Amino acid sequence: MIVDYIDAHKGRFGVAPICRVLTEHGVQIAPSTYYARKHAGPVSATQMAEAYDAHTVYQAFQRNRGVYGVRKLALPDSECVEVLCEAAGVDE
Repeated sequence: MIVDYIDAHKGRFGVAPICRVLTEHGVQIAPSTYYARKHAGPVSATQMAEAYDAHTVYQAFQRNRGVYGVRKLALPDSECVEVLCEAAGVDE
């Protein structure tokens, strides 16, 4: 989403100035991150679904005041939960 925004306005302002203004307003992105994302190509549906799942796990972690880890965030597939917790930065 941020990459699309930068793409839409880079012709007028340039990548570095847009990244600087976005960072000043709380959306941290470095020009090198933008170029790395552009070089990586499109995100697959599987990667996007995993990102949404990891975000759901992270939200559950936050709702529980950050005290629930892998063991308490029980979902039917415990291995899946471990992977999602790791992706979301949730420790045991």
